[in-house]
Order: sequence, then C-alpha cells, then structure tokens
Amino acid sequence: MKNKSDIGKRLKIAVYEKFTNQSEAAKKMNLSATSLSRAIAKGQIGIDLLDNIVQGLPNLNTDWLLFGRGNMMLDETSSVVNEPVQGYETSKYTGQLKNENEHLKTEIEQLRGQVKFLQDLVNRLKC
Repeated sequence: MKNKSDIGKRLKIAVYEKFTNQSEAAKKMNLSATSLSRAIAKGQIGIDLLDNIVQGLPNLNTDWLLFGRGNMMLDETSSVVNEPVQGYETSKYTGQLKNENEHLKTEIEQLRGQVKFLQDLVNRLKC
C-alpha cells in the first residue's frame, strides 16, 4: 500500500466529490462521523471500514482509493475494476475457501445432530 496519508487524502476527495460534508457521508456509509474523520486523517482503512465506504460510495474504485491507480469512480455500468491487481491470485484462495466452507457445513450439521440428541436426552430426563 502507498503512503497512508495518500489514502486519507483520496478518501477525503471522494467524500467531498459525492457528499456535502463528512457527516452526510458517514451516515450513508453507516459509520460514525468520528470513524470517517479518523480514517481521513490517518489514512488507515481496514477491511470492515472499506466495506462501509463502498456501501456509501458503490462506484468508488478501491484500486484508486488504496493505490492511486485508475479513475476515482468506476463506470456507471461496471461494478468491478477491469484490470486485476498484479501479484494477487484469487484462484488459489477460492479453492481453499470452498473446501473450508464445505468442512464448516459438515461440522455445523454434526453439531446440530449433537444438539438434537442432547435436547431429546433432557426431555427424557424431565419425565
């Protein structure tokens, strides 16, 4: 990531491009005005904050916000950046996430079975 203060400067530009003030932007982003102000001042944006920013500015080009690449806003017809970020391989992680998801689904079903068994046991003991 580039200099954090650059991220804060770009966030401020985006906010004032689309909103009349930071309070209005914070409301639209479902953030407190303090959180947005701190992000602008420090340029520190975590994934949760970035998600909120994108909710309030859905056409914001996150590549521009984080790295200063491309235009500030995506095309109205586009919701993703057409150019992939170099060095970032999503396919490798997608398979891992799918496997983990399947494992968690299985584990949840096993836990549901255990809960049902314990509920039945408690009901039998009450009688």
